[in-house]
Amino acid sequence: LSQQRGVSSLLVIGGSGDYFDVSDTVVMMESFSPRDVTQDAHQIAHSFRTEAIAAALQQAEQTPYGSVAGRVPSEVYPGGIPKIVARSKALISYGDEEIDVGCVEQIVEKSQCRAIGDTIAHLQNMALQPGVKRTVAQLVAEMENAFDNQGMDCLNPEMKFGHYARPRRFEIAAALNRLRSLKTTHHR
Repeated sequence: LSQQRGVSSLLVIGGSGDYFDVSDTVVMMESFSPRDVTQDAHQIAHSFRTEAIAAALQQAEQTPYGSVAGRVPSEVYPGGIPKIVARSKALISYGDEEIDVGCVEQIVEKSQCRAIGDTIAHLQNMALQPGVKRTVAQLVAEMENAFDNQGMDCLNPEMKFGHYARPRRFEIAAALNRLRSLKTTHHR
């Protein structure tokens, strides 16, 4: 996963050496303090390695992880663009839906929620253009490009609000994933 997709994985396991063979780093908690025991773990794994384990490791390295299907929005919110209100730094009202972003820790300002809500409205318009199929990742990347080139005013070009704080793509996607009315299809 790390080599093929650039995704790091962190496993928290108690008392099992099953992953010592493939680990880059092993940290042991000892009296509530972390201690790097990577060398010890690799020695333990090497001493218990069998031909079957070696063959399985070799096969795992050669087997591709697989492709990830992109999600193409087919419906964002029924009935067009709704009224959007940032209630707090944890809650966006998008029509009659509440988008709870309280667990998205990188959102630190209500103005980020205001920008996220208006960004979702823009994504809704972009996603539903006839004859154009773009994945959520492509749509969010296009919005980031617009932010880079035009600033946050691209969200409301008729009026210069000045009350937006720029969210990252991750926070936009996190809010979009929490929108219950979002319907997507898979695109490979």
